[in-house]
Amino acid sequence: MKNLTPKLWGMLFFAFLLLPLAGLYAGEEGANERKPKNEPVKDEKAKQEHASNPLQEAIDKRTEEIRLNPKNATAYYNRGLAYHSQEKYKKAIQDYSRAIELDPRDIRAYNNRGIAYDRQKQYGKSIQDFNRAILLYPGAAEFYMNRAAARFNLQQYKKAIEDYTQAVDLKPNHVAAYTYRGRCFLMIEKYRQACADANKACDLGNCRLLDHIMESKKIDKCE
Repeated sequence: MKNLTPKLWGMLFFAFLLLPLAGLYAGEEGANERKPKNEPVKDEKAKQEHASNPLQEAIDKRTEEIRLNPKNATAYYNRGLAYHSQEKYKKAIQDYSRAIELDPRDIRAYNNRGIAYDRQKQYGKSIQDFNRAILLYPGAAEFYMNRAAARFNLQQYKKAIEDYTQAVDLKPNHVAAYTYRGRCFLMIEKYRQACADANKACDLGNCRLLDHIMESKKIDKCE
């Protein structure tokens, strides 16, 4: 694998942070449920909630940055990230798309737009974006994992297996890759391979697939 520049490491770092961020912000928003003694009027309360919402604050800040510099690709990407965390996928896709127009080599934007398309069940578009991310940087196992998930949703199990295999080649102890590849093998009735992956995933700490196989009445028990 070629050495990555600090800029590229940063791009990959934020790409993989995307999904956990939604849960993080949700926890912060719900941390204080105690109502104030003096309930504000509706408009005032809405303004207070708006001001105390970190995601909305991020959107407002990025919007101002875009107003000052309409060609700021990073601002579009970051605003898309905030919309994504709010599950406003159409708006996220619009901002990711604008970021890509301004910076066609932004790996993060392709990957995250692919995830947003996946959330809207637009799996074909999702795969196209993961294809682009992989083309720009073929050394990221998570890009193959994402594309495999979209292919699984399209019942393209053999292609998904190819992607999970690539992820394992890049990260030999990738427990999720073994688990989901084993699931694909089950779907195409290749039980020996499914058992092998289930056992490997269990050795790495995730025994759910192995437990499922052992409990199934349709499948011979794995050795």
